[in-house]
Amino acid sequence: MSLNQKIRSEVESKTNIFYVVSEGYAADHMFSWFCKSLNKHPDVFALLAHEGSRPKYLKERTRGERPNIENFSEFLHDMGMTYEALGDCYSYRTHHLIELNKFEKFKNIPKLYLIRNPVVWLYFYQQWRSSNMRMGSGKTNPLDWEWNVANHKYFEELNLKKYGKEDVDVWSFYQGLHLLDMTSETYISQFYRTERIEDIYGDKTKYSEIFSFLTNIALDKKSKYLENVFHKKEILYKGENILPEREENFSNFWESWQIEAFFKIIRPESIEIFEKFYSTLPKNTKNFFFKKQDCQNIFISSQLKSGTHLLRKIMQMITNQDYYEPFLNKEEPPNNKLLHNYHDLNLIRFPENKFYSWHNIINSDTKSLLLSSRTTNIFLVRNIYEILFSLFNHFKNDVDQSIKRSIGKSSQNQLFKNGYESAFFSLINGYASSSFSFPGIRVIVEQIKSYCDFLKEKSSFFITYDHLVNNKESTIINLCKYLNLEITYESLQKILIDTSKENMGLNNPHVTKNRNKKIEEIKKSFHDGHIGALQFQVFSVFQDDHASRTFCDQLQLFDYKDS
Repeated sequence: MSLNQKIRSEVESKTNIFYVVSEGYAADHMFSWFCKSLNKHPDVFALLAHEGSRPKYLKERTRGERPNIENFSEFLHDMGMTYEALGDCYSYRTHHLIELNKFEKFKNIPKLYLIRNPVVWLYFYQQWRSSNMRMGSGKTNPLDWEWNVANHKYFEELNLKKYGKEDVDVWSFYQGLHLLDMTSETYISQFYRTERIEDIYGDKTKYSEIFSFLTNIALDKKSKYLENVFHKKEILYKGENILPEREENFSNFWESWQIEAFFKIIRPESIEIFEKFYSTLPKNTKNFFFKKQDCQNIFISSQLKSGTHLLRKIMQMITNQDYYEPFLNKEEPPNNKLLHNYHDLNLIRFPENKFYSWHNIINSDTKSLLLSSRTTNIFLVRNIYEILFSLFNHFKNDVDQSIKRSIGKSSQNQLFKNGYESAFFSLINGYASSSFSFPGIRVIVEQIKSYCDFLKEKSSFFITYDHLVNNKESTIINLCKYLNLEITYESLQKILIDTSKENMGLNNPHVTKNRNKKIEEIKKSFHDGHIGALQFQVFSVFQDDHASRTFCDQLQLFDYKDS
């Protein structure tokens, strides 16, 4: 038998491979969703950034290198004989696709270039590097490579904001802009097809068209596969985050150094190309170049029992301002009205040399006020069960009596007269008496939902109680950075001492002695029925907002921990 007779027929068959490229997907959910969606079809297999990730761990080559694309395509062809279509997503770049056209066997395979709104792509590019590119603690070789290849000399010549290697958010932003500028001309080419990932993500018809283009498999409009692809598509995968802005507002809220860099690094001809695909780029420096106000209107909304007084004390010390809260002193209304005003836009004030701090729910009117006022926004949240137990303890001991906000002895007796088990249901579902009312845990769940909704519009400083208490030093440093304030080592140490549990508890009735011991005693009356009632409130508020719910779950805001 001759050698030629031993060659199997499928080796010479027409290749069924495809390529999808981008400028790097950097944990952007739309890009990862697209690759994962292809794999939901039983006759399709797609690799996700396979050759882009290998150098991070196997160290066979530098991050700037890729395997010879002809050889890699032969590998895919061999691997793909079991499938109707097999391809790679995001391992290569557009110039590799152009190179592939030199080889007759792969000249006409489907080649797709996915683009993303440039300012959104830049956000993910910057965040990916700022979070150490998903590497473990102490492993920085991929980030070191990114630092080494960044065009630092060029950025210095442009007289941009100064930075060091540790300022990853700054130099990666510059480098991302530089890459966008260099790749603008790749948007249009005869060698591959260019599509917006937003169009594919947002439309089943468009998705079907692209799927068929890549795989040569026709999809029925009522295909179960198609329904599966788009079912719960908003749910994020591990390590992904929701956008802190609406895409159309992204560049509006860049800081001045970012706007300056955009117009210095991105050429006018590049902007012209981008605008053929997207209309949400900064138009000119006159409208978009603004500096952060020296006197900021700082807006803080915190959940009940989430560390409000601790945060206020920290903010007082780093801003040298006092706080403003509605209803203090003579303006305070009867106690039973307090908990019903969290939606009221008219309560928000920014007196001179004071920051605003209360428990607002961010409704549409409040959102409009904050956006138009260009407020600097801070949100403080806490695990919902911890809030419930703390509220229980709060009302049981009538903690606010010392600041003349007592719930009243009769209300206190009424709330707890049928025992702790009944009191829990009253606090979860709502309680009212002639002198005091509590709307139930739903209002607190609505509050966190409103924060999540606002984060989709505008980036803000988001703090959890756990991080505030257990990582206070880093919280203070990050707060100062967010507020564009400098802090000395001596000032930081003073804040840490003055806000210690011992010092905060001296004159603060909200800090309960032996709290943990009391909470454990309270928990003995807490059972699955209470958990079910509370989770029903969470479900009824969040419903189908999977992205916000996933965000909260990542922060463990709705997890019950027995101990």
